[in-house]
Amino acid sequence: MPQAYEELISGEPHLRPAPAAPHELLCNRLHAWVRAALPLNSALCLPPRRTPFALCTGDRVCPDLALTHADDGRLYLAVEVLQPGDHHCDTVVKKELYLEQLLPRLWIVDSRYHNVEV
Repeated sequence: MPQAYEELISGEPHLRPAPAAPHELLCNRLHAWVRAALPLNSALCLPPRRTPFALCTGDRVCPDLALTHADDGRLYLAVEVLQPGDHHCDTVVKKELYLEQLLPRLWIVDSRYHNVEV
């Protein structure tokens, strides 16, 4: 059963609600798909869902799916799966943080509209 989790945005804690069952089903499928696509000798690693990443001082995010560089753990891809009623943090606030940190890849998945923003 998923639990609520905390992210740190500009030094302020943000308690995120426990993800709903449809959200977790989609995350399970994404993780399985990405895991199957990574070769054994990949330069990228797939950490567990919602692993915390410090983007800079005062910012710690927990993407639903992440790929990191195997050599140094730097974030390469963050995937945010939107939940009904909890879009603002992922689509505005965290998107801006990722852009400021020059994250190479960001996917925002909105299952309501069968849409992925890359």
